[in-house]
Amino acid sequence: MKLLRPLTCALLISCTATVAQAAPSSWGGNGSSLMNSAEEKISVKDYQSAIADLRQIVADSPENADAFNLLGYTHRKLKRYEAAEEYYQRALTIEPDHTGALEYLGELYLETNRMGKAKEMLNRLDSACLFTCEEYSTLKNLIEQKESGVKVSEIHNSYWD
Repeated sequence: MKLLRPLTCALLISCTATVAQAAPSSWGGNGSSLMNSAEEKISVKDYQSAIADLRQIVADSPENADAFNLLGYTHRKLKRYEAAEEYYQRALTIEPDHTGALEYLGELYLETNRMGKAKEMLNRLDSACLFTCEEYSTLKNLIEQKESGVKVSEIHNSYWD
């Protein structure tokens, strides 16, 4: 029985690796040109321009959890923590198990010295991920680093960094 879980995990990873490489959007979105534009802007840290694209996306599609998650991300990177938290919460209202929003909200809690809340997000990620997922592993690592005294600003903490 102990071997079943790792074997199943390995099988799932090998079966999905090719599909993941072919995905047009790293966020699982619909690959729209506006989302692609926002992602490109985020990748070069042009957060303000990305926000304009993302606001247009949510105006056209108010149930787009990925766009709300990225609005949270861009605001967090601009240190607009209150707005970022609201956007993450909106993403999680739409999709309660949105692993990206759970991870990034956990990172926001670490940046704003709310360790208990960060651990709550880690627990939610543990429930949301079938076995384990990158978002869970990343947040767990960040929490461990923060607990060991590493400053959050010194931690490589996201896909985009």
